Amino acid sequence: MVAERTRAQLCDPGLGFYLLLPADEALDEQGRTEALVQWCDGLLYGLALAGLGERQDLPDLVREFLNDVAQICRASVDDWPEEADEAAYTELVEYLRMGVLLINEELQPLKAPGTLQ
Repeated sequence: MVAERTRAQLCDPGLGFYLLLPADEALDEQGRTEALVQWCDGLLYGLALAGLGERQDLPDLVREFLNDVAQICRASVDDWPEEADEAAYTELVEYLRMGVLLINEELQPLKAPGTLQ
C-alpha cells in the first residue's frame, strides 16, 4: 500500500510527493532530526538495492543530490544545533522532496499523454 501510494505521488503532475516522516507534533526537535536522518539512510539503501549505485551514467544533478543525502546520513544528531531553526528544517525537507522528484524524473521521465512509451 505504501509503495503504491508513493508511486502515485511520484507520478503526480502536481508534485504531490511528500516525505514519509512522523508528524512534527509527535517528536521533539532531536527526534525529528533523527527521523530525517533515518529517512535519508533508507532512501540511499533503497536506491542501492534497486541498483542505482552501480550506474555510471547518472546526471550530475542526481549525483550531487545523492552526495548531499549521504552527508546528511553521516551527520550526527549531536552535530545539529540543539534548537534547530524551523525554517532550515523545512528547507531541508523541501530540498529532499524535490531531489527525489528529480531522481524520478531523470530516471523515469513522465511521458506526455498519448505518446508511446
